[in-house]
Parts: sequence; C-alpha cells; structure tokens
Amino acid sequence: MNTKMNSLRPAPSRGKPQPIRSAGNSSSFHREQEIFMLVKSMSLTLMAVAAMAALTGGTVKGTVVNAFQSAPSSTATMRTDSFTQAGWGFTTSTGTAVVNELGFWVSPADSGNTATTAIAHEIGLYHWNATASDYVQIADATITAGATPDANGYAWAAITPVTLTDTTQGQDTYVVMAGVGTDTWAPNTGNSGATVLDPSFGTPTGNGHYTNDAFPGVGNSDPISGVFTGNGGYIGPNIGYAAVPEPATLGLVAAGGLGLLLLKRRRAL
Repeated sequence: MNTKMNSLRPAPSRGKPQPIRSAGNSSSFHREQEIFMLVKSMSLTLMAVAAMAALTGGTVKGTVVNAFQSAPSSTATMRTDSFTQAGWGFTTSTGTAVVNELGFWVSPADSGNTATTAIAHEIGLYHWNATASDYVQIADATITAGATPDANGYAWAAITPVTLTDTTQGQDTYVVMAGVGTDTWAPNTGNSGATVLDPSFGTPTGNGHYTNDAFPGVGNSDPISGVFTGNGGYIGPNIGYAAVPEPATLGLVAAGGLGLLLLKRRRAL
C-alpha cells in the first residue's frame, strides 16, 4: 500500500524554487527588465563611442595626421640632385604619438608637371642610440613611382605602427629620411616658404641630415654622419601619425565596462 501511494506522489522539484509572481510582482519584474536593457544599451553605446574615438586618434584631429601640415610654398631652394637619404631631425614631448604612415612630398612639377612621382622613394624613420652614437632604423616604407599626393601634397605608405616614446629634448632624438633625386625636394624646413611641423606631434631641431649610405633596415644602425646644422632640414619625407586615446576616451571604456559588470553581477543574485 505504502509503495503504491509513494508512486503516486509528485517527484520532488530540483533546483531553485521559482517564486509565484502576483500581478504586482510581475509589474516590478518587467520594470527591472526594462532598466536592465536600458543600462546595457547605455554601456554598449559608451564603449562604442570610446572605440570610435580610439580609432580616430583620440586627442589629435581625427584620423591620420600629417606631421608637416602643408606642402612647401617656396621655390627658391628646390632641388633635384640625388642623395641616398636626406631629411630632418625632431623631438617629441608627448611620448604617445603613434606613427603609422611614412610619406614623400610630390611637387606639382614632378613627372613633366603631372604631379606624380617619377621614381620610387624609400623612407626610413630613425631613433638616436646614445650608447653607440648612431641611429637605429625603427620603420621603413617605399613610395612607388607614379604615386599621387593627398590634399596636403604628400603620397603615403602604411607601416607597422611605431610609438615614439623617447621625450629627450635638445638633440635630434628622431630623424626621418628619404631617398631623393629626379623628383623635386628640399626647401629647408626653416625658411619662410617651408611647411609647419604640427606642434601636437613634435618640434623640429633645425638640423638637416643626409648620407649616401643605403638604408640599413629596421633594427639596424647608421651613423647618418652628414648634418647641416641650423638649415632647418630637408623637405621630402613626412610622417603620418595618430595619438594614444586621451584619458577621457579611456574613461568611456571603463564606464561602459563597469556598467556591464554591474548588470552581470545583479543578474547573478
């Protein structure tokens, strides 16, 4: 008899007991769900805005920024002679500029006044190595023949991003060089017709650099012994950069992430 009655009893429930919701409880439950979805949406929006700000450079004017802000306007010192490398020295004070492109100025007179490069131009970015008293190449790119300029007058090639972290001042901490010849180049950065270096990026030292040594390759050294002190530097190579997201941008990421974390914890309770 007991056996038969036991078989008729409902099996014990497993897991957490489910509360019986009254009409009032149901209304409260729906309000909580609406609040949950609203906070989740706001958190995701904050993170999306932060991501867009990071992709566009955070503190610096949008996407990739030209270190030299415009093409040179003076024709007094234009040159078409050849150096394996010629360029300019500079320092940076932020330690956060991320170089992601290297460029070369395209004169309107190049290639028979067609404003395209007649030859390819290799470009190298160097960092001063005080221990060895030479420069280590940290980036390399090539502008191909037939390249056309952007609105500022430069043709560009993408590189693996490099962050310029050395903020040492008072010397040519960094140097950017380009192979020159045939295509017009070299108004001094210091003369009245030269372009202006973006102060958000760095400060030109006023020194031109040149050498007929071949580019050594990323990770290798070159003394770059030719220095024209005080001439401002040789126009030709340029740098395209972005900035590390500013604290406000990182704050958006943190706020969005915290909102999602709190929601996840509340759901678990």
